[in-house]
Amino acid sequence: MSEPDKIGRHILIKQYEICIEMADRISQRRLSASNYFTSINTALISLLTAFFAYSRYMGTSSPKDTFAWVAIVISILGVANCYIWCRLIKSYKEMNDAKYKVILEMENYLEYKPYSREWDLLGHGEDKSVYRKFTEVEPRVPLMFSIFYALTITICIITLT
Repeated sequence: MSEPDKIGRHILIKQYEICIEMADRISQRRLSASNYFTSINTALISLLTAFFAYSRYMGTSSPKDTFAWVAIVISILGVANCYIWCRLIKSYKEMNDAKYKVILEMENYLEYKPYSREWDLLGHGEDKSVYRKFTEVEPRVPLMFSIFYALTITICIITLT
C-alpha cells in the first residue's frame, strides 16, 4: 500500500468513527425526547386523575361539568403532544436511516463490515421473529396515549350531553 493510500484509509476510518458517533448521538437524543414526552403525558394523565378524583369528591353536577371541560382541554393538549412526538420519532428515524446508509456505504472500503454483518444477522429487518425495528414499536407508545385521550374526550362529551 502506498503512502497516499494509508493516509486516505486513515481519513476514511476517522470519518467512519465520526459517522458512528453521530448516529449514536441521534439515538440518544431520540431516547431523551421520548422520555420527555412520556413525562409530559404522565403529568397530563395525573392531572386528569386529580381532577376526576376532585369532581367525584365534590359530588355536585357543576364541578362535574367543569371537570369534563377541563378534561377535554387537557386531552386535546395530550393528543397534540402525541402528534408532535410521532413527528419527532419519524424525523429521528429518517436521520438515522440516512446515517446508516452512509455507514454501510463506507464499509464497502473496509476489510470488515460490522454494521453490514449485524444487519445480515438480523435478516435486514424482514423477519419479525428475528428482529423488530425499534422505529416500528416506538410510535405505538404515543398512539396508546392518544387512544386514552380520545376515549377521555368521548366520555366527557357523552357526560356533558
